[in-house]
Amino acid sequence: MQYCPKCGGVMVPRKDKKKTVLYCAKCGYTAPFRNTKAERVIPVRKSVDVVVDDSADEEGVDKEQKEAFLESYDLEEEEESSDD
Repeated sequence: MQYCPKCGGVMVPRKDKKKTVLYCAKCGYTAPFRNTKAERVIPVRKSVDVVVDDSADEEGVDKEQKEAFLESYDLEEEEESSDD
């Protein structure tokens, strides 16, 4: 991302005739667009602790549903660890 040297606004690409220029919507300043390699942002997965509340069984939560959830969570952890 580039910023305008005059006012500090964000420069956005815009077609000007047949070429692309960077344009400041704040003050109208234009600069030639140089197609440079953009940085790639890679999101980082954070670990999550799963807490199973056994008192939920008293509230009518089915044990099979709880076990299915825990199994699917274990599968996701295995997939994540195999990706690394």
